[in-house]
Amino acid sequence: MISQANFPPGQVGQAYDGGFFYGGGVPPYTWSISAGALPPGLAINTTTSEVKGHPHQGGHIQLHRAHRR
Repeated sequence: MISQANFPPGQVGQAYDGGFFYGGGVPPYTWSISAGALPPGLAINTTTSEVKGHPHQGGHIQLHRAHRR
């Protein structure tokens, strides 16, 4: 269960830091992009759900969390 998403609006060329707070299921969790791609300059940590970097252009993403039950 995702309990809170923290994805503030970003600015091109500025440092970005966002992610989910989550619980439920059985760790370890694995996060992935389910549609599209992160804007260039951003990267996702597939274990922690953190999205960080310096975006070079704007964009939108959808994330998918996989976990064992």
